[in-house]
Amino acid sequence: MNQNQFKWFMPGDLDGFFGLMIDNLIQILVLSFLLTTLCGVPGDFIYKVILPGTAISLLLGNLFYSWQAYRLGKKKIDPTLPHCPTELIRFLYSPLYSLLYFPYIRKLEITKPHGR
Repeated sequence: MNQNQFKWFMPGDLDGFFGLMIDNLIQILVLSFLLTTLCGVPGDFIYKVILPGTAISLLLGNLFYSWQAYRLGKKKIDPTLPHCPTELIRFLYSPLYSLLYFPYIRKLEITKPHGR
């Protein structure tokens, strides 16, 4: 095998995958908890709309970035070129969720957390 040939998997990819997966899972669990307890968003909305949409967007985003890295790696012949996981846009989560969910919460006129 040629030293410059592009490879789909490199040493450390599996570690990176599980690290990213656990980090995303923790973020989703924390966000689900905060939306139900602090914001009062109904659990049905979270489990039937938000979580499936998040899963689909992470899957499609990572597949797209992998495809881009494959094309760039073939062009530059750089076997160590990583793809850019969607995790790198974490700083956008807070403003995005604020823009998306607070109008929904205001519409429902929820002012207190559940149970108080």
